[in-house]
Amino acid sequence: MKISYNLIFAIVLVLVLSVSCDENNNMMSDPGSSTPKLECEALALNINFNIGPDVFAVYENSSSKNIIHVYSNGAKVFIILSNDDFAFGFSGDASMDGLTCSLDVALADFDKDGMFDETATTFNSSCAVEANGFVFTLFPNEAEINASTQMENAFQSFESTEMDIPCEEFQVIENQTFFEGLIKELGYVPTN
Repeated sequence: MKISYNLIFAIVLVLVLSVSCDENNNMMSDPGSSTPKLECEALALNINFNIGPDVFAVYENSSSKNIIHVYSNGAKVFIILSNDDFAFGFSGDASMDGLTCSLDVALADFDKDGMFDETATTFNSSCAVEANGFVFTLFPNEAEINASTQMENAFQSFESTEMDIPCEEFQVIENQTFFEGLIKELGYVPTN
């Protein structure tokens, strides 16, 4: 069976034109295909989370219903962990490689009114972004907290757990009234 070189060339050309690359030189399929165009990755913690405006990277654990809003200015990381009952705020330094942070501030909003009610006297823990960028872990090691009994008991409801991030799950900080108030109390200053 003979196949002309022109036909082979045409088939190869169609295949090449159907695949392109994104701005990071990652291959992506043509528009309309079911394959995601961008890799689903969490942001490194040592970069400023501003894709245009400042954004939270949002993680959720489907079994516990805990939600984490993370923002970094490149040097410090600001985290708000919430569920239906409490909201906690944490801050600390980002590591040089952007995969971990050292948390030394913890605050609690017991009634979820958008204002913190208590600051822990002392707090030590960490956070981690998995190397593949798909999972964020708050308290990967045991956290130490010195605070009121109410705050310590509330804190126990947040277990160290992995939080999945869906692709492109980012929220503009100034559009999230409740979380914007809390993150400002943690020391966040808008970059704009």
